[in-house]
Amino acid sequence: MNELTLEKLAFRDVIELIAGQAQSELGVERVRALVPSTDPDWVRHEHAVAFEAMRALDEGTPISLSGAIDIRPSLKYAARPGTHLEAESLSSIAATCGVAEGARASIADGAELPLLFAIVNPISIPGGLAAAIESAIGPGGEILDAASPELKRIRRARNDLERRARDELDRIVKGLGDKGHLQDSLYTLRDGRFVVPVRADRRRQVRGIVHDRSASGETYFIEPARLVELGNSLRDLEAQERAEIVRILTQLTDRVRGGIGELSDALDRIGRVDEVFARARFGRAHDGIRPKIGPPKGSLRIVDGRHPLLERSLGHERIVPLDLEIGGPSCAVLITGPNTGGKTVALKTVGLLVLLSQSGVPVPASEGTSLPVLGHVYTDIGDGQSLEANLSTFSAHVANLATICAEAESGSLVLLDELGTGTDPDEGAALAASVVEHLADAGARVLATTHLGQLKLLAAAHEGVENAAMEFSKEKLAPTYRLRQGIPGHSYGIEIARRLGLPSGVIESAENRRGRAETDITAMTAEIEERLRRAEERESEASALLARADRTFADAAELHEEVEAREAELRKDLASKVDSMARDARRELERSVQELREGGADRAAIKRGRAAIEKVRASHSREADSPKKGPRKERARSAEPHAGHQPLAPGDNVKVPDFGFGGVIESIKGGRARIRKGALSMEVELRKLRRADAPTAKGGWERAGAGAEGPPSWRLDLRGQRVEEAEEALDRFLDASILEGIENLEIIHGKGTGALRKRVQEILKLDPRVASSRLGGWNEGGGGATIATLRGSRS
Repeated sequence: MNELTLEKLAFRDVIELIAGQAQSELGVERVRALVPSTDPDWVRHEHAVAFEAMRALDEGTPISLSGAIDIRPSLKYAARPGTHLEAESLSSIAATCGVAEGARASIADGAELPLLFAIVNPISIPGGLAAAIESAIGPGGEILDAASPELKRIRRARNDLERRARDELDRIVKGLGDKGHLQDSLYTLRDGRFVVPVRADRRRQVRGIVHDRSASGETYFIEPARLVELGNSLRDLEAQERAEIVRILTQLTDRVRGGIGELSDALDRIGRVDEVFARARFGRAHDGIRPKIGPPKGSLRIVDGRHPLLERSLGHERIVPLDLEIGGPSCAVLITGPNTGGKTVALKTVGLLVLLSQSGVPVPASEGTSLPVLGHVYTDIGDGQSLEANLSTFSAHVANLATICAEAESGSLVLLDELGTGTDPDEGAALAASVVEHLADAGARVLATTHLGQLKLLAAAHEGVENAAMEFSKEKLAPTYRLRQGIPGHSYGIEIARRLGLPSGVIESAENRRGRAETDITAMTAEIEERLRRAEERESEASALLARADRTFADAAELHEEVEAREAELRKDLASKVDSMARDARRELERSVQELREGGADRAAIKRGRAAIEKVRASHSREADSPKKGPRKERARSAEPHAGHQPLAPGDNVKVPDFGFGGVIESIKGGRARIRKGALSMEVELRKLRRADAPTAKGGWERAGAGAEGPPSWRLDLRGQRVEEAEEALDRFLDASILEGIENLEIIHGKGTGALRKRVQEILKLDPRVASSRLGGWNEGGGGATIATLRGSRS
């Protein structure tokens, strides 16, 4: 890839965008060094690393490289024996060591991010180097007292001497001031020595050493004689301090010198990981993807390709993406269309995306994009829309084409803009057709733009050449910037001129000069474009309907799952309520026995009560136990519900003892029966059914039988009915009972929420036919039933 190609396709401009995503100068330098590679393995690996970094960013992996500093000059200087680095340079080395260790810690999971892990895991910092530097040098670059015991001693002694000197100065200034010898009552430093400002006319009255004189000559800065010895001692301590600081810096530099190899490697790895994450951030900012990397002779396919510079200036939403495929039977594509229709942008977008892909940069496109690793990309771009304002002449074009024709081969991409222009149209068209044929026969992939109508016929004459058009809206007389492959385009020059107000006579004359055949071809092309546009609109509508149907199906499936979950929940709740009712019954029985005992009942009565309790317990135990867990004889009996009778059949009246439910068999299939009572229907295992007497013609009630101590009674089961339904059923039941002369009634309403029971008792209390009503006793269903006596009863 020559530099001119990179420049014409704005590769370096995009590289600068990527460099702006780096966090350190090390990363910026590496990004700017990126060039397209022709090694497929390298390209695939770099895309894999960048994709892994994009995933790490999406998952919030914390990595910060902004504190890394380019310490290579310092390392180069430190490599020379006998030298020492300044404190600022050493602090930079310590900071960079911290960044390197932080990067290694941020990507510590080799299973999740193996490629990034391979970059940062080998980072090794000389043991204790950063800690030693930070313990000796403060954040402002100052050498700390704790850098060495000797430095601490020297500075303490110097501070003591300075304090003595200042105390002595205060006394001297006061004495000389009282005598009027001083210009000011303040003392200062000159060349590191304490001096007092003495008036020029009094300088002989003050004993000491003159160190300076003011510009006006009116003030002399004199070190009083009493301070000379103290000053000498201070200068000596300052010299000792400087020597100790140099020793400390030399010692730290020696440690740096011993770890130059490790530090250089860490520096290189920081730059590498920063460059990878810069590419990843660019990819995220432009919805970049990891394209399929094909062989050099493979197809070039771009799906929703976008030029990143246009995307940055126009915004993602305003960009019309590019769809294009070059390869297979068609290795050359000729794009025709109106001016400012996007032909050159399409050309540059294809070239740029190829270059970015071969540089390991996520490509601004959609999944399905496949880009081969090409050996060369050649360009001849020189239109007025060029980003670099090319001013090439026809001769320069031909010279460039000569080079391209000589060098392009299989595995090359050739991008030609406005091919055949700049000379006689007929000659230009002939020359352009020959160039395209030559390049196609050489196996190169060619993408060319042109306004020459004669080139549209080349696709019919050459198997490897295909037409493409930049779409144009006839209604708006404006380009849509969408590329359509497989059909030739039209320049629409006369139509645009008509809209822009060129005289009608001129327009008519131009159409006549163009010729009837060309006019017919143009009209046919426009008709094809319009039909394609309508077909795409219908396809888009169909896709939208299909997506809506998919969503509806998904919603229905979700609703079905919710219903099944709710049904399971209700079944579980019902089982819990049945268990609760059984426990209530047991407690009621125990309470009755206790009342019998407290009431002085005889042993026989208590024995009968206990027997009743045990009977109820046994009954509940059988109901609660799974058939598989019950005794073998119980299972045998339950499996033969109609032993000794004719087999059950559709139309038979049955009961389901486990649920207290009865009805008529509708159908039997595979050992299971579907039974119905009113609007309620359920499916039950056949072995769980018991034959029941047919209901009377009066409706859904049954004869409960005659007890040893009372007349026959009727029973009405309202469980499972709504209050409104129960009211109607109860009224019919009372009517039927009066007609049959039945006096004792049992209405089963269940416990539930209590609403049905409350309404039943209200109706019975207000009905003049009812003499009395009460809740059932312990052996009559308890709170789940109401016992009523009609008027005329003997009880």
